[in-house]
Amino acid sequence: MNTSTKFCFSRFMTGN
Repeated sequence: MNTSTKFCFSRFMTGN
């Protein structure tokens, strides 16, 4: 998993 994807995924999870 790329860092960008990981960051985006984490942000999406925390954003919800």
